[in-house]
Amino acid sequence: MIYSRRKYNPKYEVRKVQYELNFLAFCTEAQIKSSKKIFDILPPTKTMLDPSNPNADYLWNTYLGSALWAAYPKQYLEKVLGLTMKGRPEVQGFAEGQMQKFFEYGYQGSNLLSLQAAIEEAIVKYGSCLLKICFPDDEEAFSAIPHIQVIPAKDVLDANEDFYAYKEEKLLFDDEKKSYKNILLLHVLSLDADGLYYEATLTEAQYQDFNFKNPSSSKVESLVYPAWYGSLTSIPVIGLSYFDCNFSWADAYSQPIQELSWHLFRSEADNRYALHQQSTAHLMIAGADPKQNYPVGLGAVHVFNDADTKEEFIAPPTEGIKLQFEKLQWLHEQADGMLLNLVSASNASGEALRLQIGDKTNALVQMVQVVGTAIQRISEKVAIIVGANPDEIEYLPYLSFDVVDNEQVQSITDIER
Repeated sequence: MIYSRRKYNPKYEVRKVQYELNFLAFCTEAQIKSSKKIFDILPPTKTMLDPSNPNADYLWNTYLGSALWAAYPKQYLEKVLGLTMKGRPEVQGFAEGQMQKFFEYGYQGSNLLSLQAAIEEAIVKYGSCLLKICFPDDEEAFSAIPHIQVIPAKDVLDANEDFYAYKEEKLLFDDEKKSYKNILLLHVLSLDADGLYYEATLTEAQYQDFNFKNPSSSKVESLVYPAWYGSLTSIPVIGLSYFDCNFSWADAYSQPIQELSWHLFRSEADNRYALHQQSTAHLMIAGADPKQNYPVGLGAVHVFNDADTKEEFIAPPTEGIKLQFEKLQWLHEQADGMLLNLVSASNASGEALRLQIGDKTNALVQMVQVVGTAIQRISEKVAIIVGANPDEIEYLPYLSFDVVDNEQVQSITDIER
């Protein structure tokens, strides 16, 4: 095996663009429109990009301003967490000592219920994640306790049994330029040739030549060997996706409603832009130079090389606007239905809704069971590290949300856009 000139995992490279869209799907409309991906999300027409068209910027800004982001993915996430987090888990093995402190403060100073919510959020947004055990600097401190970091799939560059790598962007102040800048750091988690666990924080250039089986030879200042009353001989990481306790670069749990939302975003722009163009006339000019390139399309000057053609203003056709609006209505109905696997509230009786919601909550039960198993496994690793009995650890998440009553059906179908 080659331990230098290491590249990112090809499976990550394939998903990288998709993860950028997964991230934006949970942002605000303003953040989406100002992102670097906006031309990919909302492709402009040739007229809007034509440098010879003096109205190009106006047309693009009008088109961009016509786009409306409905934020269905965020609503979907809120619905999922609202269902799965409304009850407390059944736990054992966290009653005393270090494990009690771990249960109460093991995730960003909060309890393991917050950890469960964070894992579910990562899975809904990106499909999978890693759970990493982090260690305090001073293991003798009274408040010292290992804690868990959730690393979403969009940041995981490589993952296998003996090597993990993930990225982190940090905003640092440049003393020379007196300004802030973003720096990309790559974190490596692995075992050296002696089987001891280490962590290293690298730049992209250092990562390419890093010898992860003999890390000391790379002479990286950030190389550390985390320990908790002794060296570690396994990587304290658990991976999971929404379908099992193994990490994989998979589709997001909310991928269908994300893709539908992007389609809606473009369709809203097309429909509203067409409505705007109804009030815009276009100049037709006769006797044009055939060698001259003229801008074409909506909002541009229309040129005809026919001396008999009169100069006049024309308006764009309007026949398709009604069809566009009907399509938008249908897309919104589909998005409303996807919030909990409903086609639409008006097309199903209460009993049918209960059956449809039951199908969806069965899928949610499977996802939450996987999350609960992952929390139990990472807690067992913590128990071993702190000297507790891992066989006593049990984490059973709340699963009674698969029972749907009439009140739930009514609240779910009363969706406000």
